Amino acid sequence: MPVEIDSDAKEDTKEVRVWVHKTSLDTAYDVLANPSYIPGVKIGSVLEISGSGSMKRHVGAGGEPLPSLYVQVDRVSDTNRSLQLSISKTVAGLHHFIKHGKKVKVSVLDKSSDSEKLGLDFLEVLYKDQYIGRAENWRLIAALQGEMVYKGKNIECEGMRTKVTQLMKQERRRLSGLVTSKTKIQFRSRSARLFWLIQLSAELWDFADDGEQYYEKMIIFLKILLDKWRSAGVSHALSVVLFGRTFYDLEPSSKRNWGTAQSAETANQSGKRCVDPSNVVQEDRYGRLYKDHYQVILEQVMDGNREDTQQALVLIRSTILDWPMTLKWGETDPRTGLVGSPSPSREGNVVESVNMVLTEFERHYYNRALKRTGQNIMVLTAGTGMFYVDRVLNQLTDVRMDDNGIIVDIVSVARPPLYRCVLFLTEGDSSANPNEKSMEDTTATHDFKAASDRKLKRARSTKTMSPRPRILSPLKKRAVNAF
Repeated sequence: MPVEIDSDAKEDTKEVRVWVHKTSLDTAYDVLANPSYIPGVKIGSVLEISGSGSMKRHVGAGGEPLPSLYVQVDRVSDTNRSLQLSISKTVAGLHHFIKHGKKVKVSVLDKSSDSEKLGLDFLEVLYKDQYIGRAENWRLIAALQGEMVYKGKNIECEGMRTKVTQLMKQERRRLSGLVTSKTKIQFRSRSARLFWLIQLSAELWDFADDGEQYYEKMIIFLKILLDKWRSAGVSHALSVVLFGRTFYDLEPSSKRNWGTAQSAETANQSGKRCVDPSNVVQEDRYGRLYKDHYQVILEQVMDGNREDTQQALVLIRSTILDWPMTLKWGETDPRTGLVGSPSPSREGNVVESVNMVLTEFERHYYNRALKRTGQNIMVLTAGTGMFYVDRVLNQLTDVRMDDNGIIVDIVSVARPPLYRCVLFLTEGDSSANPNEKSMEDTTATHDFKAASDRKLKRARSTKTMSPRPRILSPLKKRAVNAF
């Protein structure tokens, strides 16, 4: 993104020699100015600093001129006649033309009269290893009004330790500026409570156009994300949960007798099927038997060194590969006579898994972690962003998310579809409100689409071309990957 280029210096611009000092107990200030060399300067004045004409004012191969730097004067002193302008090393590092002993051009600005020039449109503030509530955020916003900030500035307010990471004006990045009432301030936490929900659907073992399986793309995405976390120095509390839905096939003649016998011995005597021991096999509105599976593989793990990241990725990959064998897809259960197969992504238990995490987040005030701020859920899937959900359950999920202020980020490793996603389809009557609000993703809030049973059944029965090559079944691919 380009950096905003400021106008040339005014006629009252002075050329002074700048010193660069290190911040310590004796020099706990960013800018020290000498009024003998800069007329009209005082504590609280804003200085516009730009490169001298004798210096190179271009950066990069494009030859773009460097923007001016706006800083606020913290101290004024004329005791040292050789000192003209002293800037801390942190502020001087924002521009390469600010070197110790070099000359720069300086002009004095006023906050009230030059607020349009100095004002920022967007400000991003970062905090880490502390709990900050909404009340503290409101007090911090009030304290920043009328203050000059720069990129990388550390701000302490009522015990809160924050850092400025990004400034923007007119959709262009700035290195410094003035916080006004029109400035939109966004807070980001590097020590949040995160849940990764990885959906294990039938598409996860399909092949993409480049020959990679989608679970491999998912592992690559997670590796890039964890590497960025490590470079940024985050300390998130991460939990990883694998979830999926298994459909079970059963003969229509034996379906009426399924679940009536209470033991395998009784089933052999009466010729009836044995009820599922775990009592979690359910039946949907279309008469299909299914079971939802969840497995927590990492719980509140903090991202540390590279070895910990590699171990987490290896654990996720091995669990995904062992998932078909663990659930015995394609094998007949001798007690129940059920044959399991993975569900497609659109018919998975996405909303159910989100509700399980929301139940955990609703009790966040019990034994609150004072080093954690923020809660987030990320769903990783190999689907195309369309899900069949229950209308009542989706409404309940939407209310719970709004009450707790939680957003769900849905990330798909598949090719983007031609329709707007994420799309949640209900299986209710056609009189449902088509403009009903649905869950939120990372970009926007999408409308909730309703489809009747007749349309949904017709859509499922229609044979369309699948863009994904289905070369191997999950069990065969599991055997191939074992070698």
